[in-house]
Amino acid sequence: MPDVALPPLSAAAWALVGGSVVEALELAGALRRAKALPWKRPGEPRLPAYLLSVVLRLAAGAGLAAVFGADGQLGGPFAAGSLGITAPLMVEKMLRQVGKPEVEDGTA
Repeated sequence: MPDVALPPLSAAAWALVGGSVVEALELAGALRRAKALPWKRPGEPRLPAYLLSVVLRLAAGAGLAAVFGADGQLGGPFAAGSLGITAPLMVEKMLRQVGKPEVEDGTA
């Protein structure tokens, strides 16, 4: 196996593949549970909001993989695909670490 880092665009493409697999599995699970399209159920977000959330999650995976690839941190497609799968969770965990800023005068 060559010791060459994955280029950023290749990393992003493989991350899109990994993220798409997760999105397909999530949709299949929702269809199996509800026996209907998620955006057609009462109280659920409509199709445009659903599609936007999918696009944002896929973009997060592709973007993170491109950054990791540009830094030479991804050695192959499996690593990039795995990053695409886990990117939404990584972003959520990073945002939780940031938390709310503390204010000196006691107001939030």
